[in-house]
Amino acid sequence: MKYHVPIPLCQMIGMEVIRPALDNDVAILSRSFFNGYIPGFASFYVSVDHEEGYTIDVNDDIVNQWDEIWKQKNEEFEAYLTKHGLHAFKNKMFHIWDGNRCFKAWYNTKEMKLGGVEYHISPTVIILDERKENHSVITCLCDDINM
Repeated sequence: MKYHVPIPLCQMIGMEVIRPALDNDVAILSRSFFNGYIPGFASFYVSVDHEEGYTIDVNDDIVNQWDEIWKQKNEEFEAYLTKHGLHAFKNKMFHIWDGNRCFKAWYNTKEMKLGGVEYHISPTVIILDERKENHSVITCLCDDINM
C-alpha cells in the first residue's frame, strides 16, 4: 500500500551525493517559489540513512532551531507515523539523496521564514532504503532521474 508520507521539510537534511545544488540553480528556483511552494513540483528522494550509513535522531538541539509551526508539524508527523505503523521513521531526520536544489531554494527563502503555516510544507517524497546491498540500485535510480 502506498502512503503520502508528510515529512516536514524541517526534518530533512541536504546531502549532495547525486549532484551539487549550484547557487545559480537555487536562486532561480527561489524566484519560482515567490508566490508559494508548488505542490508536486518535484519529488524528493530521501532516506533516514546518510550515504555513510549513519542516522540522525531528532533531538532538542534540532527542535530548538525550529519555529512553533515546524514544531507542530513535527508532532503531527510523529502521530502520523504511529497511526500508520511506520515506527522505523519515528524521531529521525531524513537525508535528501535527490532534490537538494528545491530543498535549499524553499527552506532558505525569506517567505518561508516569515510566512504562516502554508509556507511550512511537506513536499512529495520517495523514501529509499539505503542499506549497503541496495546502494547500487539507488545510485542507478538517481542516475536515471538526472539524465
